[in-house]
Amino acid sequence: MRPTIRVAVTGAASQLCSSLLYQIAKGAVFGEQQPLILQLHDSADKIPRMQGDRLDVQSAGFHLIQDIIVTADLEEAIKEADAAFLLNSQANLSGHQHKDVVKATINTFKDIGQAIDRVGKKEILVLIVGHPAFNNAWVCSQCAPTICRKNFTALSLLDLNMAKSFIALRLQVTLDKIHNVIVWGNCSSTVFPDVKYATVEMSGKMMDVYEAVGDDRWLMGNFVQTVQLRHITTMGDPSEVWSLSMAVAVGDHMKSLWCGLPDDSWTCMGVMSDGSYEVPEGIFFSFPVRVHDRNWTIVQARIYNESVKKESGFLETTVVCRQQKAVCVIE
Repeated sequence: MRPTIRVAVTGAASQLCSSLLYQIAKGAVFGEQQPLILQLHDSADKIPRMQGDRLDVQSAGFHLIQDIIVTADLEEAIKEADAAFLLNSQANLSGHQHKDVVKATINTFKDIGQAIDRVGKKEILVLIVGHPAFNNAWVCSQCAPTICRKNFTALSLLDLNMAKSFIALRLQVTLDKIHNVIVWGNCSSTVFPDVKYATVEMSGKMMDVYEAVGDDRWLMGNFVQTVQLRHITTMGDPSEVWSLSMAVAVGDHMKSLWCGLPDDSWTCMGVMSDGSYEVPEGIFFSFPVRVHDRNWTIVQARIYNESVKKESGFLETTVVCRQQKAVCVIE
């Protein structure tokens, strides 16, 4: 057995957390030989829900779980954590005005970032999931100046998985036959699924997705819009409605970070731009990335086609505006 690691989960009183805990506990995220201490956090009134999840996991007899801490103290949850899943979502504040919800969400991630800076391990890997994830990731990273900015990533894998599933359904193939789909941009309505260089295995041979689908209008129209509007067309909190598929995406994202990827493959993550593909430096944006030794690098290839570039001009503006507004709150 390897040395025990600590895994923090904030916003833990949720169906998403319940689904995610199963994946973590069975070894599907950090490895089948990696013992864990889970540190679950939410508000004091939600402790009974977290205690229920703790009892459920303990009763299942997962041998990797050494202990489960349930707390309303943020620093207790973050202390000495090797990895953190931040599931807090603004959708949990229904009935409030939008500006108040945004401000409350920014303050939540400001507090989390400061706690990570104070008591988290300096090499902690932080995955931000709560919507709007990219903005929240930027706020959190700004409030943890002693932690490397590359340690903060945001979820875009759910959008990638959804894009691949639509292609697979269209072509009547399984999901594992679809390769090299990319999602650029921000989350939900400002993400851009790109299949320009995607391929599909059909009838024993590899084909371009554009050729296999044979309908450019669908690929640049309904396909893109369906992926972008999945949050808007969902009734209620997306993290509750999409809890299973989101939990799988969250777990796979962290698995890629923790365990790495084969040298010839990539995934998509929301990461802080280094200026690649003419995306302004310093904003969180979904890129194709490779991961080695728990360190991601943006894929440097000529894959940013003109239609994506045109769309991303709007996406970048949207992201920058959101993060500039956040500055007013955290300063």
